[in-house]
Amino acid sequence: MRTAGLKPDNVTLLGLLFGCNHAGLVDEGYSLFKAAQMEQPGILKPEHYACVVDLLSRAKQFEEAKKFLEELPFEPGIGFWKALIGGCQIHWNRELAESVAKRIHMLDPKDTSSYILLSNVYSAAGSWQSVSMIRREIKEKGLKRITGCSWIEVQDKVHVFFNGDCRHSRSDEIYSVLEACPYTREDDEHEQLVV
Repeated sequence: MRTAGLKPDNVTLLGLLFGCNHAGLVDEGYSLFKAAQMEQPGILKPEHYACVVDLLSRAKQFEEAKKFLEELPFEPGIGFWKALIGGCQIHWNRELAESVAKRIHMLDPKDTSSYILLSNVYSAAGSWQSVSMIRREIKEKGLKRITGCSWIEVQDKVHVFFNGDCRHSRSDEIYSVLEACPYTREDDEHEQLVV
């Protein structure tokens, strides 16, 4: 883009950061952000900053991610902390996950996802007593896990599909189409498809 004399807008930059994030291109993503920060600071939105936190935490660069959060030009919202705890889950960073979960709970005591992420960190570490404690806390507080869902609009009608839900009027037809779809996975095991 730059060789053609073009500069990215905020959407293009976010797409580039997201791509670098999920491709593990930490240095490239961070360089893109720093270049935008110096050359086009006006295009940076909170989403760009959150993507950098996610980029760093997924790459196990927790100290850099924490420093980045401390130096934000605004107060980070709950999504920033969820990005950090998500990295903790990937890399089993129990101590930081506990600290970040406390911060998330202060911002939103009813946020179930942070409890789930922390429970996953404990589970990965084999700390089953801590997993039980988190589950008990979720139950005592009356928190509910939000079921994953997808939606699609077909002929001006929105269809919502929940994880594991077979109540759609055409679920048999949907499942038969999904069964016919080819899948490729390294381990040749197929994950259960849910509609």
